[in-house]
Amino acid sequence: MSRKRPVPVLVIAIFALVLGVIGLMWELFQFGAGIMMFNTPRPAPPPPNQPSSVLGAMKAVEASTPYWREANVVAAAAGFVVAVLLVAAGTGLLLMQRWARWAAVVYAVLSILYQAAWMLYTFLCILPTQTAYYDAASGPSGGPQPPGFQAGVKFGAACSSFGLALGMIIPVAVLIVMFLPAVGKAFRAGPADEEELDDGGREYRRGREDYDEGPRGYGRDPDDRFGPGRG
Repeated sequence: MSRKRPVPVLVIAIFALVLGVIGLMWELFQFGAGIMMFNTPRPAPPPPNQPSSVLGAMKAVEASTPYWREANVVAAAAGFVVAVLLVAAGTGLLLMQRWARWAAVVYAVLSILYQAAWMLYTFLCILPTQTAYYDAASGPSGGPQPPGFQAGVKFGAACSSFGLALGMIIPVAVLIVMFLPAVGKAFRAGPADEEELDDGGREYRRGREDYDEGPRGYGRDPDDRFGPGRG
């Protein structure tokens, strides 16, 4: 009989498989796009006093952000490894394999480190480039920027960067579930109802040391039911 699967483990396993498969496809696409960027010339920074736009901000980031192309390729490769680990952990959790619990923990730790590293790169490299672009750009219509326009677009860029923190919700939830006492007990428990036979044909229960030796006098113990045992 297999181990009983707690409901939180089932939920995490389903999410892991779904998000892991999506992550594999997305990271493969990102890796291919990152490789293709190395075969195209780096764009020139947008000229100042031009109408601001999302496309202009993207061009400014690609043109002026340090190690932009290298960071994208490395991030895609790291994300692919994390996604593979997530799919493996989800499969093992569905089957209640003991190794899957620790695979899920390793995924959660690596995912948090991955998200934290990308957030740090965003705040140190990408956000300053976006801020400089909006400082040099004019209003959307090409005229002077209306009051508060620069502050508004900068605040929006910062909020989009903070959205990266949402990516840590799932790995944190995985860590919490994997270290729940009930979950740990479920993975440590053996299949108590499974019985096997040893070489001598004696029936025993896995995980126990008490064997059914049969009636006394037929094993190694003397038969003392009718007086002292005879050698």
